[in-house]
Amino acid sequence: GWLGGGAAAAALALAVFWLPGALIAQAARVAPEAKRVEIGQQVLGELTKLTGQPCASRAGTRALTALAERIAGPSAIAVLPEGLKGARLLPGKLVVIGRETVEGPDTPEVAAGEIIAASLGAAQEDPLLRLLRYAGARAAFWLLTTGDLPETALAGYGEEVLANPAPPPADEPLLAAFAAAGVSSTPYAFARDPSGESVLGLIEADPFKGQPAPRPVLEDAQWVALQGICSD
Repeated sequence: GWLGGGAAAAALALAVFWLPGALIAQAARVAPEAKRVEIGQQVLGELTKLTGQPCASRAGTRALTALAERIAGPSAIAVLPEGLKGARLLPGKLVVIGRETVEGPDTPEVAAGEIIAASLGAAQEDPLLRLLRYAGARAAFWLLTTGDLPETALAGYGEEVLANPAPPPADEPLLAAFAAAGVSSTPYAFARDPSGESVLGLIEADPFKGQPAPRPVLEDAQWVALQGICSD
């Protein structure tokens, strides 16, 4: 009886503590890219309830497409008019950035840097895995068995995304990502800390320190169009 009770307790503990985590991890692991993109758009819909619809203009939207192609990381980029500081990576490699990230800086390297840092965060935590941990094991099971999330799975997730940015990546992989993208890290570093003290490594080890990057992040006309995307 004692052994049977112990086995039952162990099985119950396994089901309660291990199975939900394994279920969530498996659902995130096997989700196809098309489903990730679809879920990313659903998360964007939740965000827009708080931030307003993404900014759009003919020239500004073309500039966003050019920026995504230039960095070669995000599948698409959306600029949100309020409520977001910096950038966030959503499932499906969809990146959202705040209006001030494109309107405030003098050069597009700051926006590019925010996007590079947010995209690198996927190596630390898959955005879909993060979402499913929020939604719970039931939502993960639903995704595995039906291919869709329950209607209520994303309720409140917009607030979660806005309030909890991923921590900045370590300097070494971040600098490698800047080098691979052909973008100077110094403008992004000073945008994070105008004093430069806490980002000295990104400034001193800038892969393009003292020399121009291989090609501009955006042409001047494209950058001007992007800066006005929320005003047009």
